[in-house]
Amino acid sequence: MPPRNGGWAALERGAYHLINLGIYIMKMKRLVATMVCASGAAMLMGAPAAQADSTILASMWDRGKSMGFTLSRASASAGKITFQVTNDSASITHELLVSPVKNFMNFGYKPDAAEARVDEGSMNIIEETHGMKPGTYKSITVDLKPGKYIIVCNKPGHFSDGMFLPFVVY
Repeated sequence: MPPRNGGWAALERGAYHLINLGIYIMKMKRLVATMVCASGAAMLMGAPAAQADSTILASMWDRGKSMGFTLSRASASAGKITFQVTNDSASITHELLVSPVKNFMNFGYKPDAAEARVDEGSMNIIEETHGMKPGTYKSITVDLKPGKYIIVCNKPGHFSDGMFLPFVVY
């Protein structure tokens, strides 16, 4: 019988699978820390009535077993926002999807386990670059209302490897 409320259990001799959720906990802590910093900076500066520069530079990258996005800013004013996207990978195809979320702790996405990605029907995708080969560039413009959004790469295995970032529109 498994232990309750922690503790230990005697195991019979045999092969067992060890599941380590530590990496997902670390990714969620990083996501929350990023959102706290972005929200705090926006509150200190105040939400501008009109932002002169509505362009976000987005780099998609992978280094070893890590992959992710780098954005020039984590927030923008509501309205037309242009994402200038570059796939800085040497060998892997990536994509950038913009999807609204209600909160950053539970995106509400359904997994597509067979494809090792998120079921795009559960995402309410506003715009996407589709698959971008290494070294390519694409620009997409979206009209975003105030709210919380997630920038996601949904190529197989990329979301679970942490290739997503929060984005706030004021």
